[in-house]
Amino acid sequence: MSVQSGRGLPEHTHHPFGIRAEPSCAIIRILTGGIMNESMYPSGPRTDNPADQERFYSRTWFVVLMLIVFPPVGIPLAWVFSKPGSKGGRIALTVLSACILAGALAGGSGAEKSGQSAETAQPPAAVEQEVPIDRTPAPQPNAAETPEEPAPVLESIDAAYTGSTEEGTVVTDADFEVTGTYSDGSAGNVADFTLDAEPTLAAGETTTVTIEAEGVSCSVDIACTTVTKDQFIEDCSTVTYEDLARNESDWTGENVCVYGQVIQVTEDAENTMYRVSISPTDYGGWDDPVIVLIDNADLEDRVLEDDIVTVYGVSTGLYTYTTVLGASQTVPSILASYIDIDG
Repeated sequence: MSVQSGRGLPEHTHHPFGIRAEPSCAIIRILTGGIMNESMYPSGPRTDNPADQERFYSRTWFVVLMLIVFPPVGIPLAWVFSKPGSKGGRIALTVLSACILAGALAGGSGAEKSGQSAETAQPPAAVEQEVPIDRTPAPQPNAAETPEEPAPVLESIDAAYTGSTEEGTVVTDADFEVTGTYSDGSAGNVADFTLDAEPTLAAGETTTVTIEAEGVSCSVDIACTTVTKDQFIEDCSTVTYEDLARNESDWTGENVCVYGQVIQVTEDAENTMYRVSISPTDYGGWDDPVIVLIDNADLEDRVLEDDIVTVYGVSTGLYTYTTVLGASQTVPSILASYIDIDG
C-alpha cells in the first residue's frame, strides 16, 4: 500500500527485489546516466521533516543551474519538481534553456561544417604523403675549384712552307706548318686553316699564299728555286780551259759558261755526253777538250759533232776517262743545263 504525499505523487514505492526507490530518483538516474546511485539516498524510511525530504537535485538553485548549464537535465528537473514554483517562471526558464540548447547544437553543427569545408578546401598537395628521403651525401664544395675561364682567343698566326720549291710544284695545305699565338699568351700548332689558293710554282717566280684560321691570317712568299734560262745564263761566269784545269777547286759548284766545238758525242736513253774543245788555235781550230754531260730532257735541239756551241752549266771538277788508245786522261767537266747551237 502506497501513501500519497502532498504533491500528488507516491511518497515511495518498493522495488520488486526489495530496494526502496522514489519515482523522481529513477528519472534522475535515467537522465544523468546513473551518476546518482543508491548511495545518495538514505536507506531508512522518509521522515515528515520537509528539510529531510527535499534532495539537492530537487532544490530550486540546482534546477536553475542545470537549466542554464545542461538543459537536457535542467528542463526535466524543472517540470518534475515544479521548480521554480511559478509556472510562468518555469516556462520562461524552459524557453531560455531550450534556446541555449538550440544555440549550442547550431554552433556545434556550424563548427563541424566549417571544419569539413576547411578540409575540403585543402588542395590535394596538402595531404601529407610519405616522401622518400634521398640519403645520398650532398656534394661538398671544392675550395680548390675556380670559375671556368673563357677559352683563349687566337690573335695571330705564322706559317712555314715545307714543300718542294721546284718548278711545277702544286702548293697545298699539307705543305704548311701553322702556329698561333693566343690571348692568354700561349702558343701552339693550328690544325684548322685554309689557303686562299693552291698555286703551281713557276720557274724564276715568287708565289704568295694567304693562310687564314679563326678570323686571322698571314701571308707566305714561296720562291721557286727553278730559275729561268735567262736567269741562269745571267748568273754564269765565262771561264777558260786554264781556269777550270788549273784552279778547278775555285770553280767547282759554280755556274760557268764555255764556248767551243763538239768533237765527240756519246748518247744513251737518259743522258748525252759531249767532248767539247774550248780553246781556239792560231790556225782556226779548237783544242783543250772538256767533258759536258746533259739530261736529254734539257736539250732544246739535238747537238752533233763539229757543232759550235755555247754551254751553260755547273763546274763539277776534274773528270778522268780512258781514251780509245787506252790512255788515261783527266779533263775539266761541266753538268750542263742549256746548250745553244751557234753554228
